[in-house]
Amino acid sequence: MEEKKIKRVLILIDTNVGGKGGAEMHLWNLLTNIDQSRVSVDVIYFDADDMDAKTSHGRIQGINYFRVPLRKVFSFSSIKYLKEIFKIMRNGNYDGVISFFESSDIIAAKLGSLAGIKMRISNRRDTGFRNSKKLEILYGLLNKLFTEFIAVSEAVKDSIVSQGVPPEKVSVIYNAVDLSRFEKVSGSEVRNEAGIQSDEIIFGMVANLNPVKNHASVIGALKILHEKGYKPHLVLAGEGFLKQELEEQVSDLKLESYVHFLGTRDDVEKVLAGIDVFVLASHTEGLSNALLEAMASRKPVIASHVGGNVEVVRDGNDGILTSTESISIADAMEKLYVSKELRDEMAKNAFNHVASQFSLEQMLDNYMSIIEQSEGNTCLADKSV
Repeated sequence: MEEKKIKRVLILIDTNVGGKGGAEMHLWNLLTNIDQSRVSVDVIYFDADDMDAKTSHGRIQGINYFRVPLRKVFSFSSIKYLKEIFKIMRNGNYDGVISFFESSDIIAAKLGSLAGIKMRISNRRDTGFRNSKKLEILYGLLNKLFTEFIAVSEAVKDSIVSQGVPPEKVSVIYNAVDLSRFEKVSGSEVRNEAGIQSDEIIFGMVANLNPVKNHASVIGALKILHEKGYKPHLVLAGEGFLKQELEEQVSDLKLESYVHFLGTRDDVEKVLAGIDVFVLASHTEGLSNALLEAMASRKPVIASHVGGNVEVVRDGNDGILTSTESISIADAMEKLYVSKELRDEMAKNAFNHVASQFSLEQMLDNYMSIIEQSEGNTCLADKSV
């Protein structure tokens, strides 16, 4: 009986493996659990800093890493790095290349094609809300060089298809959550740190402090509850350029004693254990890892009715979907604030839902199905010849 050939896959990512972002954690979960007897993986990451200095996770045994400090793809200084990447591609005997983020997409599509890598997969994490007109035009050209696409949600798939990609070329693979990370975790440390009593209700967000995440509306919603006589707290884990502006908003609303900025955290599981309700009021989302992690922590969730959120949260069952406006968020917060019974019911449903629909096993099976079954489907450019 002929022995099955181990697939060789090259992964390109603009940042690093195991960082704090959703894509980085997604890739970490994939690589730490992938069956290396079936797939051999190399990783090229473009972060200018050494990965070991940027993440506490360390490196995964059996994975080969190449750090290429590429800043801009289209620049004179990038030529030597592009040559280095092309050499790795050409000599690596790869069956496929998978790219994360814009620079990686450009390189995987063009250099991967020139290097003769038959399977070229673009992993898309959002609906393209950040794309400039120039980038949209570029993606219109690059999409023709990819043989397949992985979308993190149906909402992201719709965005890819709207760019002219046939839907049969797009597979939806949801983010997965490692449930073991959130077992038997105490939240008392976070409460003590913020000076919050054990009987006080805490709403929490884990998100970078940027406009897309819509912290301002959540702070506004908290003010509405306080005006009604309720006294919940809000903890914000994350950093970003909006911090000073948000601190000024909190001060103007006289909520300094009830809004707690925790900064960047390496102990997200403890933060989630310490809160009572998770809030994600983003203006747009591909599929939020933070949302899945909150549900894995057995927390009811409040999420905006956008993007992949509606594919995760069953409204009224394991959470509440709202608009991005403060009044709508406040209404959901009030319902969960006043009813422990509702919080407990939704928390149980949330955990069961994420355990059954967003498991590591399902994610791995979906990736392996694409990697092992694909032999480099004809790309759009080839079809047009």
